[in-house]
This record gives sequence, C-alpha cells and structure tokens, in this order.
Amino acid sequence: MAIPSSFLIFLGILLLPAILATPSSLEKPYPCPSECVQQKETHFHMYLHQFPAWDNVTDKNEAPSFNMFLDNWLITMENNPYEMIIGHARGYHLGMAFSGGLFQTSHTYVFESGRFAGSTLQVLGLLDILVKQGELVIIGGTGAFSTAHGTIRYKEVQSTRSNITDVVRELEVHIFTLGTSPLVMAGAIPI
Repeated sequence: MAIPSSFLIFLGILLLPAILATPSSLEKPYPCPSECVQQKETHFHMYLHQFPAWDNVTDKNEAPSFNMFLDNWLITMENNPYEMIIGHARGYHLGMAFSGGLFQTSHTYVFESGRFAGSTLQVLGLLDILVKQGELVIIGGTGAFSTAHGTIRYKEVQSTRSNITDVVRELEVHIFTLGTSPLVMAGAIPI
C-alpha cells in the first residue's frame, strides 16, 4: 500500500516542472461567447433651467398636479436659459412626504439640437432643494445613448438673468454605452 502512494508522489514531483511550464487557462480572461464590445464613455457639461410654478414666475415650465409637478425644463449649454437650448427635461418631480425639500424625479432628457439631436436619456433621482447639490442616475436612453447607464452630478448655481426667477442646475453628465452608435464612437467631445 505504501509503494503505490510513494510512486504517485515521486511521479508528481517529476511532472511538476512540466505542469508549471504549461500555459494556464487563468492567464487569459474567459473569452466572450460572442464578440465583446467595449464600453464607450461620454462626458459633457450642460445646464437645467426650472421656472417654478410659483405665483411670481411668469415663464413657468412646470405645472402642479396634486402632489407632483409636471415638468418641461430647459436644457442649455450655457447658464442663460434663452441661449443655446439643446433640449428639454420632460417628466415630473414629486414631493416626498416628511422630507422637507426632497423631491423624487423622473425625467426623459430629450435632445433637440446639437450633436445628440434625436437622442434621449432616462434620468431618475432625488432633488434636495435644501442641500442644492446631488447626483441622479441614468438608466437608459435612445439614439446615441441606447444602452446608456451613468450618473449626473448637479449643483444649483446662480442664474445669469436677474430679471427672471429660475432655478439653474449645473450638470456634469457621465455616460457609458456599448458604443454601437457612430455618434458615441467619436468619444468624449463637447456637444
């Protein structure tokens, strides 16, 4: 009984250099069953303009409906709401119970001009009007942003127009897609 197990140990020691010299399957990552597509990253900067449904606001771009507001906020490339409009944030924001200034939002960012015209982003998150900054999540899109996921960091900034009442949020948009659209394949360049 001792002889076969000693022989196997001796044989294992003799074969060890050959086993170690053989290329390991762990050296290469598991190959994709189909051709893998690398994710593309798109990063840009824009502004969101909310004209609240307050009595003193003349150019309201939201309408109250029970405990929510239906939104058609402006998306621009500049802080001025009347210059370089590239689209709209359409959706709603809903006041959260017992939370003070916290609103749950669901918007579709519809790009109407510029490099991403005809594309959309689906954006969800919380807006905290007391903190005046935060992060939203991108959960999808169409056109150049099909298969999109990512984040939008926002901070409230001062409006450039003193004669109007608007809430301006500066947006840092960070998107990942599968890169199947020729618009996205160009990389991270300004829109």
